Amino acid sequence: MDIQGIGESMIDILVDQKILQNVADIFTLGDPQIQMTLQRLPGFGNKKVTEIAYQLLQAKEKPLRRLLNGLGIGHVGKKTAIILNDSLINYYSLQDETLSPLENLIKHITDETFLQAIFGIGEKTLQEIQDFFSNKHNKELLERLESFGINFDPIKYYKDKENLGIFEELNQGSFCITGTFPLSREAIVQAMQSNGRTFHEQPKKDTQILLIGDKPGSKKNKAEELGCKILQ
Repeated sequence: MDIQGIGESMIDILVDQKILQNVADIFTLGDPQIQMTLQRLPGFGNKKVTEIAYQLLQAKEKPLRRLLNGLGIGHVGKKTAIILNDSLINYYSLQDETLSPLENLIKHITDETFLQAIFGIGEKTLQEIQDFFSNKHNKELLERLESFGINFDPIKYYKDKENLGIFEELNQGSFCITGTFPLSREAIVQAMQSNGRTFHEQPKKDTQILLIGDKPGSKKNKAEELGCKILQ
């Protein structure tokens, strides 16, 4: 889970003492009774126990990519976790408000069409992701993490949150794209089209928005001539 101050040697001690049995148990270390137990163990003074409690609170305010990287899903390391988090952001406007963030996450991340559209997600990784989030035991583990207040929202605590307004505006009418982006072109287009928006390969008179990334091409000049709204 990449929680500062809780390393492998500490985890080994806590497992041996039967204080930890799975990943979610880490978040019980903030419980006052368990903290008293910890203080009786070698190397766990009051200062250390207090620091652990603080770091556990901090861990609840991390972007989803950090959790995805720490769950032990096969073939999902830091890079793939970032790609998944970024791709899920494209779908945040499709979130079902009757579902919890975890339920919405599972709904999309087990969708084969969604995963196949993500550049960098191969068949083996796709299968590992689907298997993990479809597993009953893993679902129970995730539900327990959610009960401790762990973040499952792809937008919350996202490092580029200030750029999300662009995606909100893209959810209106027709659009065109030029330049490069942190997300793949295919992921952006698919997400907007799934919302019923129209993608134009080239700017037209009825193109409402041109989204500009790094190193834009000649489409920018054309869009300006046509009076398209430009977002960059």
